[in-house]
Amino acid sequence: MSLVIPRPPGQKKNSRQAFGRLAWPLSRQGYMMPTKGRSSSVAAPHVADGGFLRACRAAAGLPFDALRAAAIARGCSHYAPLWPSLTPADRAGLPHEVLGCALLRGPANAETFQSIRCGAMVLSDLGNSPELIAAAAEQLDVAGRVAHLVRLGLSADVHPQFWASVQAALPGSAAEEQDFLPGVSRLVTETRLSGPGKGPVRKWLRTQYRR
Repeated sequence: MSLVIPRPPGQKKNSRQAFGRLAWPLSRQGYMMPTKGRSSSVAAPHVADGGFLRACRAAAGLPFDALRAAAIARGCSHYAPLWPSLTPADRAGLPHEVLGCALLRGPANAETFQSIRCGAMVLSDLGNSPELIAAAAEQLDVAGRVAHLVRLGLSADVHPQFWASVQAALPGSAAEEQDFLPGVSRLVTETRLSGPGKGPVRKWLRTQYRR
């Protein structure tokens, strides 16, 4: 079902809502918008605007190799050996949250399994907006798979507060999909024994994409 997010009363339509331009970043965490009558600035609300929703539709039509190439270009080099024939190529107009969710799509097979691991690394980026992850997940029909990643992140990542925010933003109807999906061990790197009496150290895989 298509997601429709109404504009707040009195808010003018953004005239720059073309895919790949400046519409989607205006709603991202960290971007500041001035408030009329105040000298200080406030954080822009996390709202998926028309440009963001068009980006979701565009991502749904991209070949999976194009999505994987973009993910590798944005820091998913850990998974590059899975697709040695791919040349990293970023798509600057594609929101990071949309890229991550688009990589979760596909049938229950080995190729999709590996793409989901790569998508999880993209979605784990701490610069992502939980609200935009939720909006992209609903648009791309992967909310159940995102819910699965949320559960794993809450149990094993050192940033559970990030995953709690994503969980709060997901629609209440997002039933977790459990079969076929990767477990924690497929979303982390693990060192060998770190010293006498110490076990291996796990590190959750995430990008640090500079927007």
